[in-house]
Amino acid sequence: MEIKTRMDFTQFHKKEMVQYIESNPREFDNLLKMIFSDRKPFNWRAAWLTHNCMEVNDKRASEYIPKLIKKLPLLPLTSGKISIV
Repeated sequence: MEIKTRMDFTQFHKKEMVQYIESNPREFDNLLKMIFSDRKPFNWRAAWLTHNCMEVNDKRASEYIPKLIKKLPLLPLTSGKISIV
């Protein structure tokens, strides 16, 4: 399963996607990068999945925190923004 493709978000269920990310740690970084893409609704789905794959103060996301802080005020209040928060 490749999280990078559109089909992954429509073909797999949450449990399968979370298990995939947990067993392929390098894909977590790809998921974080997808959040910043302009491909809607896949960017907010990536945020939702990231939220479900993270622990509190997850070090894997630390390099993206400054970028998230800058982007957050520019986003409309949607489920994608709520997932990031």
